[in-house]
Amino acid sequence: MTASAAATGAAATGAAATGATATVGTAPRRWWIPVWSAALVVLGCVPLGTAYRGWWVPLLLAGVVVTAFALATVGSLLRLARWVVAVAGVALLAVVTSTMASSALVSTPPGASSVLPLLDALPRLLTAPRPAPATAGLLSPTVLLVGVVALAVALAVTRRRDAGPGRAGSARTIGVAGLVGSIVLQVAAALLVAGQDQQAVLVALGTLLVAGLGWVLAEAQPRSDGGRRHGLVLPGVVAIGAAVTAVLALALPTAGAFEARRYITPPTLPAEAVNPVPDVTAWVRGGETALFDLTAHGTSLPNRVSIAVLPDYDGATWRLDARLRAPGVVEDPDLPPGTRQAALDLEVAVRDLGGSWLPTLGRVETVEGAAPLADVDTGTLVLADGDAPTDYRLRTVVDAPDDEAAERAGVPGALQAARYLELPRVSDDLRAEALALTEGSTSRLEQARRLADGIRLDRELDVAAVSGSSYGRLAEFLFLPLEEGGSRGTQEQFAGAFAVLARTLGIPSRVVVGFEVPDAVVTDGASSTTTVSGADASIWAEIYLADIGWVAFDPSPDAASTAGPGPAASPSETLAPIDQPEESEPDEPETLRDDAPAADSTTGGTSLTGVAGVAAGVVAAGLLGLLALRGRRRSRLRGAGARGAWQHVADAAWLAGLPSGPGDDARALAGEVVRAGADPEVRRLAASAERDAFAPESPGDPSAPGAEHWAVATRAAGVLRRTVPWRQRLWWDVSPSVLRRR
Repeated sequence: MTASAAATGAAATGAAATGATATVGTAPRRWWIPVWSAALVVLGCVPLGTAYRGWWVPLLLAGVVVTAFALATVGSLLRLARWVVAVAGVALLAVVTSTMASSALVSTPPGASSVLPLLDALPRLLTAPRPAPATAGLLSPTVLLVGVVALAVALAVTRRRDAGPGRAGSARTIGVAGLVGSIVLQVAAALLVAGQDQQAVLVALGTLLVAGLGWVLAEAQPRSDGGRRHGLVLPGVVAIGAAVTAVLALALPTAGAFEARRYITPPTLPAEAVNPVPDVTAWVRGGETALFDLTAHGTSLPNRVSIAVLPDYDGATWRLDARLRAPGVVEDPDLPPGTRQAALDLEVAVRDLGGSWLPTLGRVETVEGAAPLADVDTGTLVLADGDAPTDYRLRTVVDAPDDEAAERAGVPGALQAARYLELPRVSDDLRAEALALTEGSTSRLEQARRLADGIRLDRELDVAAVSGSSYGRLAEFLFLPLEEGGSRGTQEQFAGAFAVLARTLGIPSRVVVGFEVPDAVVTDGASSTTTVSGADASIWAEIYLADIGWVAFDPSPDAASTAGPGPAASPSETLAPIDQPEESEPDEPETLRDDAPAADSTTGGTSLTGVAGVAAGVVAAGLLGLLALRGRRRSRLRGAGARGAWQHVADAAWLAGLPSGPGDDARALAGEVVRAGADPEVRRLAASAERDAFAPESPGDPSAPGAEHWAVATRAAGVLRRTVPWRQRLWWDVSPSVLRRR
């Protein structure tokens, strides 16, 4: 080997060592990157944890994240290949989550216990109430998702100690992996709760803050070929864009959130739960046999409780084509609830109540002590597995309309209420009877009252009368005289005739089977209780009014009242409404249009969360714009050779507080930058920039290409950035002050 070759080799070795030293000096701290990434993933677990009832669920998910990062760290220390760690981690997760899922099933086919429960876990979670019970079976899909995401992020940011620059993972991966994992978990949580979690705004902003702090505290290493810092601009744009999207999506009104539960096939009614109407006769004949005790906590007892609501009529019988979900599942019914609502806390102690139906009322939010399913549109509770009724407690919401508002309310459009207006092959006689009974009515509510009075007039209630709700049976009941078998019927005929005649007038209606609630016995100052017997069984009808909700009518002769505002008692006397919108202007006197649209039930005003979210979104959008402008400036300077690289150093000096103006001497400023701790190569960069500025025709420095100039400028800017307080570093990459500099 010649002396010149040896010198060249030594110089190359020294340059490589210098480059390696520079790279190491500016590389992120090894301990900081995994901690920062794990914090981002844990933030993504917060909205997933709040989708369950247990306060400890977020802590459990955070433990899964820590375990995944610990597994990746152990694999790095043992110098195992990443694919080996990934396979081992996924296998461990599969075993754990399959065991959790199996605990929710009574039995599984032989040889498939490790597969089927896990495959069935997600549909069971999507048909569970919100928030979901924190059981092992329902937690298994969430634990699996968090574990896989956390393991992927951990493997991306955990480097083997002997890994070279090519195997250590790029700065782009280091900067983005934790953020992407957090966003994946937050999107999964939004799908799970259909966007109903207002805390997601705070979590999105917290993610933005943690991501920003991480990129400030962990200096991203420069690329060896160009010196461009990765892991800052691109992740910053992703972080701010994700935060803005989350804030605006939750703060601004939307037409409706995506609901993954709609794509899960719901269970069907059990064979024995077909129609409870025949049970009413058996209950009534049983007389004073106690069926259940009903207790109301915090309010008076309602006037009625229902067993089954029957909205579907085929000309022969009333039935329920149910869409069963777990109680509390957020899914829109066919017709929206009224604008005024009242909450009830009821407790049912079962005595001699058989069958699959459970007493309930309104739209059930939670049930404790039993595991029934609820029909989305009617709120009917049914034990789909054939379990025997047991004691339970439910929290429910009922329509609590204002009497004056009900007087002037119209009905929704025929298309929206098609299910509650269906009358296949209805006879003209029934239409003519409805028109005759309601002639001269000026409102929908008055029409319903006249129908009830007309059906009740000169007719007898007889529990021994022929049953049935077909057109033929209703025609006998309405049109034949008493001596020919007409004008006498059970509550089924009175309620069914009312519902059919209401539909001929374009008023949505349905039949309800349930119980009249006897007078209550006050047990203490906060609750009241009563015993419901077979003699209290009843069948009545309900009509729907726009913005009002369902209004109960009992047209039978022994009815205590003509009408009531829904199945509960008057809200002004017994129930406190939980939503009281401002009174609107009265409608025009003519309210009998069949196509009168339902008014928008959204209440006026903007919530504090919405205002704060929009404000935060505007601020984040402004920061995103500044970050984009600064990134564009850096790209322009990077392509301008030594002059652009020196301008990048001058920008950093300006932000660091060093005196630097358009007329300042570059060599003097370079000295200030070197004294601040930068590489002495900055002096050479300043000289190259001055030569390019004042002697552009002179030969350049062949030993210093543009990429090396930019690498020197990037390292110098990083040094200057570390000299300022951390609060100023937060503003460093978005400060608009350098945008006005040449």
